[in-house]
Amino acid sequence: MNETLQKAVAIMIEKAVSGIDTATNFLAAEIPDVIHQLLMWNLTYSFLKASLCFAIVIAVVYFAYKAEKKLHAEGDHVSKGYPTFVAAVLIVGPFCGLCSSATEALKIWIAPKVWLIEYAAELVK
Repeated sequence: MNETLQKAVAIMIEKAVSGIDTATNFLAAEIPDVIHQLLMWNLTYSFLKASLCFAIVIAVVYFAYKAEKKLHAEGDHVSKGYPTFVAAVLIVGPFCGLCSSATEALKIWIAPKVWLIEYAAELVK
């Protein structure tokens, strides 16, 4: 009975070690592809955020221009400049987002290893 139990335990340990080896080999083979996909996803995401912020900035400038033009056509010189001021205030957030996202995308594109090190350090925090 004791020998049978020892054989069963030995077989289970062998299978566990074999499974761990297989999993380790699989992960080692997949890591480069996973890292590449992570870089591509974050690059694309940064470009999308930058594009959205850029579109918001353009839209705010366009609507401010239209409002300023309308006020000028109506001859309202008292309110002149308010649309420009409001546009300047509204642009600050999207412009900062644009700069941040563009910088992130540029970092991934030019120095992906540096970005990966910073990303890993951020995950550890």
